Amino acid sequence: MLFLQVTGNATIAKSKSLTDAEKEQVMQSEDGSCKAISTLMIDADGNKVNLGGKIYISKSGSLTSRFTFQIKSFEIVEVDLKKDKSGKEKDAAQELRSDLGL
Repeated sequence: MLFLQVTGNATIAKSKSLTDAEKEQVMQSEDGSCKAISTLMIDADGNKVNLGGKIYISKSGSLTSRFTFQIKSFEIVEVDLKKDKSGKEKDAAQELRSDLGL
């Protein structure tokens, strides 16, 4: 049976710009537990796949997690190579702090 073995990192965008104290605040949890990044994805057949892993501070200073999982249903498709150009940029660090409740 054909399947995808998926491994990688999930990094909270622009989290490198947070202070060390803010990063520790995001990672703070009750004794015996840890914080994790988690998201639900849907494969090509509509099956739910939970992607997530324990949060750690990467060598570059970003809030990151590692994940590994298998997907049994997928497609190989053609995509357009044109890049989306959205013109507006916000203060990414401040927006991230707000989104993380800091």
